[in-house]
Amino acid sequence: MAMFIRPFLKMVYIEIKLMCLREPLAAMVVFIMPLFFFLIIMEGIVPMPVYVNHVLPSIVALAAVTNACFSLPMSITAYREIKYFTQLKATPMTSLTLLSAMGVANFVMTVLGILALIVVSMLFYGAEFGGDILVFSAGFIVFILSMSSIGILIASVCRTTRDVRGVSELVLFVMLFFSDLFIPLELQPEWVSDYIASFLPTSYAVELIRGLWLGEPVYNFAGNIAILVGVMVLALMLSVWKFRWE
Repeated sequence: MAMFIRPFLKMVYIEIKLMCLREPLAAMVVFIMPLFFFLIIMEGIVPMPVYVNHVLPSIVALAAVTNACFSLPMSITAYREIKYFTQLKATPMTSLTLLSAMGVANFVMTVLGILALIVVSMLFYGAEFGGDILVFSAGFIVFILSMSSIGILIASVCRTTRDVRGVSELVLFVMLFFSDLFIPLELQPEWVSDYIASFLPTSYAVELIRGLWLGEPVYNFAGNIAILVGVMVLALMLSVWKFRWE
């Protein structure tokens, strides 16, 4: 086991390092974008600290969705374009191990950006965590795995980074604006909540993250968790079917 874990952790470290060196602007966005949106909302749109505990979980979800459904598939497709997966056939490292390392590296970068956001929200806006840290962490992991599976699916059906960029931007636009992330569903037309939001996994993810942050019991969100797990399983099955290493 140790012989597998050590090379895997080294691969994760290399992927994080490559993210920072190869695409420093993208790495900065991981930290700056969530904080930027949070400050805009708290200072301009909802200038009332009492709402910070409702705004913060939405921005946490925003950061996770953006990294999982845009950065991750872009990196996978970039490796495919330079035939890096093919080159791995001559090494002991398998392509599946590399994909796993990329997923873990993306998760680590996402968590670091979110931790920075949480620190700022607590220090300057009085955000308070009312839940259980273990339960919240477990819910967040389910959420990020579900979103990452969608990102892998995007990389599976798209041939080039240009295709990934177009598809990811479309997916992100729909999920971000029609799933209670920016605009509450109560303020949107009924056809959005009835016919669009109900079919978006981010709608259930935002509700889950916000509820666990505020301290609501996890059994209230059993349906949300089941839907997110179902999305993950379905997306991974489709990814295995459609994924191209070359």
